[in-house]
Amino acid sequence: MLLPIVSDPPEMSPDEVELRQLAHEVRNLRRLVIAILILALVMLTLASLHAFFSLPQYGFVLEEMVGGRPLPKATAITLAIGSSFPVLLTLALLPIASMAWLWIQRKQPAAPVFAMLCLCVLLMMFLVWTHLALALPMRQVITGIGGL
Repeated sequence: MLLPIVSDPPEMSPDEVELRQLAHEVRNLRRLVIAILILALVMLTLASLHAFFSLPQYGFVLEEMVGGRPLPKATAITLAIGSSFPVLLTLALLPIASMAWLWIQRKQPAAPVFAMLCLCVLLMMFLVWTHLALALPMRQVITGIGGL
């Protein structure tokens, strides 16, 4: 559904601004912010689930590439996370629960929106950690290639 384009109201003094118009614009802004937050949460959840399910394949590739040398601790921890069922449940159920909470509390969405924002930050941190930890063994691979 496309939102109608609303132009800025003409310059008015504060006394001329109608309270009803202002309340309507605040409601529209609140809906827009919540919609953007929901979209961000859905996209970050999908990206996190993709990263989670890709971790075992990265484990096989990295172990073969480093040739028996131990992987960095951050990489080993990240690969262990990839085989953890509670992490999968957390990645899948927390976003769904936060959206359900938002639906239940839609008249006063401050707490669910804050929880969704925190969840977005945590999912982003998971993605950044995963990608950085999987890049750490590349130094070992490159030095191993140079030593050939």
